[in-house]
Amino acid sequence: MPSFLTPDWNAPIDTEAHIRAIPAGSIIKGMYPAAIAAEAKKRGMKLAHAGEKYLPFLDYPMTDHTRLLVEGARAFFPELPMRQALRKIGRAAVGVFMQSTLGKAMLGGLTQPETTLRALTGMTRAYTTSLGKPTPHVEVREIDETACIVRLSDFWLFIDCHQVGILEGVCRACGVKGEMRVAMEAPSRGEIECRWEPTPQSRPSGF
Repeated sequence: MPSFLTPDWNAPIDTEAHIRAIPAGSIIKGMYPAAIAAEAKKRGMKLAHAGEKYLPFLDYPMTDHTRLLVEGARAFFPELPMRQALRKIGRAAVGVFMQSTLGKAMLGGLTQPETTLRALTGMTRAYTTSLGKPTPHVEVREIDETACIVRLSDFWLFIDCHQVGILEGVCRACGVKGEMRVAMEAPSRGEIECRWEPTPQSRPSGF
């Protein structure tokens, strides 16, 4: 049985080694780098790894997006350790996603405390259509009405910090407080234990 631990948010992370390990040809839809580039523009920042334009459903190299993600984390939250900054971008990304056409179609009507599990399932499974080569495998297993385990493999977007933030953002969108613990097997493979309390939380609005 996996040993789940609360993430050490102050632990160092070798982002360059992580990026080098991403399989050649891995792709991601343009809506994700577009959100980071748009936030930088809104803040009056110039990110070296940002493209001039992204089309939401066109494929872009995963390595390029991950470098942009790391650069954005440093630029937007310079006072935070990298893990915390990636987590915070993950939380904010949920608000951005929910304002998109795809987000409204996938999560519309699911942002209530009683539909938290369905919202978490819908958000995590969205990656199977927005990432590829290899396509990540996502399995959501219910523990009880306020807990589940999300298992991810072939998934390179920082499972133990950025992805944790995304799941926390989904919980906030549903009006509950989420608590996450992780059990990592490899940089691209692991499980996140999600538990939530039916206590109203502030809803996400973006970065």
